[in-house]
Amino acid sequence: MKHFKNLLFLSILCSLVLFTNCGDSDDPVADTPSNTSDDSTDDDSTTVLDADGDGIADTGDTCADTPSGETVDSKGCSNSQRDTDGDGVSDDLDTCMESIEGATVDENGCSNAKYSTFNYSSLDREYIYYEPAGLTINAPLIFVMHGYSDDASIIELYSGFNAIADSAGFAVCYPRGTIDYLGNRFFNAGYDFHLGVETVDDLGFLETLAEYLQTTHGLDPNRTYATGLSNGGDMCYKIACQGSDIFRAVASVAGFILQDIKDNCINNIPIPIMEIHGTSDDVSPYDGDINNTDGWGAYPSTDSMIEFFANRNEYTTLQTVDFPDINSTDGSTVTSLKYTHLSNCNDVWLYRIVGGGHDWPGSFGNMDINSSIEIWNFFQSTYCN
Repeated sequence: MKHFKNLLFLSILCSLVLFTNCGDSDDPVADTPSNTSDDSTDDDSTTVLDADGDGIADTGDTCADTPSGETVDSKGCSNSQRDTDGDGVSDDLDTCMESIEGATVDENGCSNAKYSTFNYSSLDREYIYYEPAGLTINAPLIFVMHGYSDDASIIELYSGFNAIADSAGFAVCYPRGTIDYLGNRFFNAGYDFHLGVETVDDLGFLETLAEYLQTTHGLDPNRTYATGLSNGGDMCYKIACQGSDIFRAVASVAGFILQDIKDNCINNIPIPIMEIHGTSDDVSPYDGDINNTDGWGAYPSTDSMIEFFANRNEYTTLQTVDFPDINSTDGSTVTSLKYTHLSNCNDVWLYRIVGGGHDWPGSFGNMDINSSIEIWNFFQSTYCN
């Protein structure tokens, strides 16, 4: 009984004192603290895994399976695994490491789309210039302007004007807007939230660049035109109302004219104007925003804007045509209204995309027409010898 009590006492004592050797002193387990490891045993917690053997631990290696022997950066990526400019060609094969976003490249990562620099008003401005091989002297020139927060290389890609230029024989310039205080690339069309903040003179830049390209490349000053989407389309109306005679016609896609620009559109020479606009546009509403609900500035409805320019250009006839609904799945149809004057060539065309959104028809949105082809047809129709 005494022996039993002694054992019971030891058992209770051991339960009260942690990490106390309560067993036989000859037991190596009992004599060894539980948080101490034998020097001869590897500790799994300190093992560094490097599956591809590139010297970068798997936990920090963003490029798995690096080929053996290739030099890697701090993220475990080699030149064969990196694509710095995102053109689809790895850096080890890419001889053009600064391809423009969205541009089509060859197997060497090179494209024809290269930004050129033009200094205007102490700013180095950028543009993409495209000229088909063998272009004749005095060929037309078309400026194509991107939308707000977009870029020149993007509209070059989706508009498809280069392919049309190849077959029709004209040059194309894709000017690049500057960055506004919100961090978005833009053309200074006069929006309310830019007033008093953004002072860049885009109208002067576009006109001066056009004259430079006309002289440098032997292009026709009487057939220099401007088009653009959204913000680029809005700039077209600024050109029409505040510009000189550098641009002989403009074509806007999903654009609008600010009310204050419209109210002062009285002193310059009228020019031909085209608008392609979706009736369900939720960015530049077809019915306008005369109360400036969206903050861009007040602007009239598309119909009101077109009627203003048609009357200003002294139209004599109106032709309305419904285009065939060749794509019944796009949810929209096209009706054209062409206000013409038989003697002055100052046509005003409206392509009303019924059910269409904030789109460039033919590339996205309505697929019954190709906007770029229709715009080129419009520009051709406005040239009077």
